[in-house]
Amino acid sequence: VSRATKLPIDSPKKHMPMIMLRHNTMSFDGHDDRYQRAQGELKQVANKLLKVDLANDKQIVSCFSKCESILAKYEISGETDETQIFTGAVSKLDCKRHMLTFNNFNTIPSFCFGCYKVQVQTNTLINLLKILISFWKMDLPTNNTAKCMVETRTYVTGTYKGLIYCDSILEAKKIEIILNELVGVFSNDVIIKRGCSEYAIAYPDYSKINFDGEHSCKYDPAGKQYEDFINQQYLPNSDLVPKCYDNYRSKLTIKDVLTFKNWKKFANSLNDFSYMEECALNL
Repeated sequence: VSRATKLPIDSPKKHMPMIMLRHNTMSFDGHDDRYQRAQGELKQVANKLLKVDLANDKQIVSCFSKCESILAKYEISGETDETQIFTGAVSKLDCKRHMLTFNNFNTIPSFCFGCYKVQVQTNTLINLLKILISFWKMDLPTNNTAKCMVETRTYVTGTYKGLIYCDSILEAKKIEIILNELVGVFSNDVIIKRGCSEYAIAYPDYSKINFDGEHSCKYDPAGKQYEDFINQQYLPNSDLVPKCYDNYRSKLTIKDVLTFKNWKKFANSLNDFSYMEECALNL
C-alpha cells in the first residue's frame, strides 16, 4: 500500500504523487484523468501569457488567477513547500551535493568557481510573474536552466528574484544584454553573479568577478579531498533523475501553480498585494 493511500481522504498531499509525476513527464501523453485535463487548460493559459503585454498588469493577474480556478474545477488541492519555479533545461547540476561539501568542510567545490548566473531582482510579486514570463519568452542558445523564486533566506538580501544559469562569463554577458531588453520596463536590477550566496558570505572575494582576467578568489586544490569524500557518499544528480523524465521543463505545471500560492503567502507577509486583481486595476 502506498504512503499516499494512508493519508486522510481530504489531505492535499494525496494529490502530490500524480502532480509530481506530471510535472516531470509532461511530454508523455498519458491517461486522460483530471490531472491531464487540468494540465491541458494550464497550457492554454501559458500560451496566452506568452503573448501578453508585460505592461498589462490586469491581464497577467487575471491569467494567474485563472490557474487556481482550473485546479479548483478539477478538485486538485495539492500542497508543496516549494518556493522556486524552474524553466528551460531540467537542471543536471549537483548544487545540493556541492553544498554538502561547503556546509561540512567550509570548502567551495571546484565546479562552483566556474558557475555564473544572470540575476534580476524586483520588489513586487506582479513583477516576479513578469520575470517568469520573460524567461519563457527568451530564446537562449542552450535553453539554459532558469528559475524564479522568493528569497526566504534571512541572511541573503532581496525578496523576488529570477536567475539564469550560465556556463561562462561570456555566455552570462550575452544573456545579460538580452534580459535587460526584456525586463527594462519593470526592473533595472540585472547583474551577473558567481555561484551561491552562501559562498560569498564566507569568502567575500568569491563574489568579486574580474571580467577581464583571473579572479582573486581561486579554487584551493586542498579541498579536493573533501569533495571526493562527499562524492563517494552521494550519487550525482544525473544518476538520480529517471530516464523517463523530460529534458526540458514545461511552462506552467500544476506544481507551479501550487508554488505560486506559496509566493502569494510570502507577498502577504510583506504587505505586497500587487498580485491581486483589484490592485492591478489601480497600477
